[in-house]
Amino acid sequence: MAKLLILVLKNLRRNPLRVSLTGLAVLVLVTIYVLIQSVLSFLDQQMQEKTTNIRLIITERFRIPSRFQKADFDRIVLPGGETYARLMQLPGYQPEAWTLWHFMAFSLDPDLSRRDPNRFFFAIGTLPEKMPTMIDGLEGIDPALCAKLKNPGVSGMENAGLLLGPKRLARLGVRVGDRLQAFAVSHRDRTGQPIKMDFIVVGVLPENTRWDEAAFMDYDYVERTLTDAGSDLAGLINLGWLTVLDQPTAQAACAIIESHNRNIKCETAATAVNRFFEPLKDILFGVRYLLVPTILVVMAVVVSNAIGITVRERTSEIAVLKVLGFTPAQILVLILGEGLTIGILGGFLGVAIPHLLVNYVFKGIRLPLGFFPVFFVPLKAYYWGPWIGAATALAGSLWPAINGCRVRVAEIFSRVS
Repeated sequence: MAKLLILVLKNLRRNPLRVSLTGLAVLVLVTIYVLIQSVLSFLDQQMQEKTTNIRLIITERFRIPSRFQKADFDRIVLPGGETYARLMQLPGYQPEAWTLWHFMAFSLDPDLSRRDPNRFFFAIGTLPEKMPTMIDGLEGIDPALCAKLKNPGVSGMENAGLLLGPKRLARLGVRVGDRLQAFAVSHRDRTGQPIKMDFIVVGVLPENTRWDEAAFMDYDYVERTLTDAGSDLAGLINLGWLTVLDQPTAQAACAIIESHNRNIKCETAATAVNRFFEPLKDILFGVRYLLVPTILVVMAVVVSNAIGITVRERTSEIAVLKVLGFTPAQILVLILGEGLTIGILGGFLGVAIPHLLVNYVFKGIRLPLGFFPVFFVPLKAYYWGPWIGAATALAGSLWPAINGCRVRVAEIFSRVS
C-alpha cells in the first residue's frame, strides 16, 4: 500500500499544471462552501432552542422598534410586585439573571446632516454589572472593565464610561482615555434638539465577537440624561433579558409575564431570531438546498473531468501495469488516489485560507443581519473541507477509475502496433 501511495504522488507530479488548476478549482469552491456554511451554521445555532440556560427576551408587543416602560420591567425583576412573586415560585427561575437594553445612535459631528460613517456609533445602555453574564459573546469580559462604565476615574464624569468595539474604536480614530462629546441621532430633548452626552472611553471590547462595531454605556447615565433633557424616551427601554434554567420554566415564565401585562411580549431568544428571519426563509432555503448542492456537484464535475482526461491519456500505462501484475483493485486505488489527494488537499486549504483571512485579517464576514453584524469561520469547518473535498473527489473520479480498470491489454497493444 505504501508503494501505491508513492506511485500516486509521482503520477500527480507528471502534469503539475492540470493538478494545480484542478486543486485550485476545488479550493475556490470549498472556500465558497465554507463561507456560506459558516453563516448558515451560526444562524442554525441561534435559531435552535436550548435545553438549559435559556435566554428570554421581553419586548413591546404592538410597536416596532420596541419601547416599553422600565417600570413594567421592574415589576418583573425586582421584589415587591405580583409578577416577581409568581416567577419566584418557578423552580428554574434565576432572580439575579436579568438585564435591560436601551439603544442610542450617536455622531461625533454636531452637524447630523452629514452622517459620516466614521463619526457615527451605535451604543447600548445596559447594567455594567450584568455584562459578563447576560451578554452573549462577552462571557469572558473582565468585570473590572465593565465597572469603569460607572466609575471612569474622571471627576465630574460619573457613569459616563464608554466601551467601544475594536473596529469602531479604529473607525472613530479615538483611544482609551479620550473624552468624547456625542450628539444623539435617535433622541431629542424637549425643544427638539439632539441630546448631547459626554463620554470617557474606558476600554475596548474583546476582538472577534459580534460586538466589534458596537459600544456599551451605563443605563443609569442614559436615564439621567434623558430625564434632565425632558426627552419623551425617558423611562423607556427597548429590550429586557432574563435567563432561566430549562424549557418548562421558560414557557411558564413567559405565560406569567404576558398575563400580567398584555402590552409586553416574552419569548425565548431562539423564537425571536426565527421570527426575525421569517421574511428571509425563501432566500435561506435557496442557499441551503440549491446553491450549496450546486457547488458540490460542480466540484465533482471538475474532479471527474481532470481524472477522466488523465485516464484517457494513460491507457497504455494502465495496460502495462496490468501486464506487470497489477490487479484491477490496485489500479482502482491508483486512479482514485489521485482524485482523493487533490480533493483532500484542496479541501483543507479551502478551509485554512478563509479561516485565517476571515478570523484574523478581516476580523469576520461583514453581513449585518439583525443582532448578528459579523460572522466567523468556526474551527469545525476543518472537518467540512477535507470531507467535502474527499467525498466530491471520490464521486467525481469513481467512474473514470472504473473505466480505467476495464482497459483491455490486447486492444491497447494492437493500437500501438
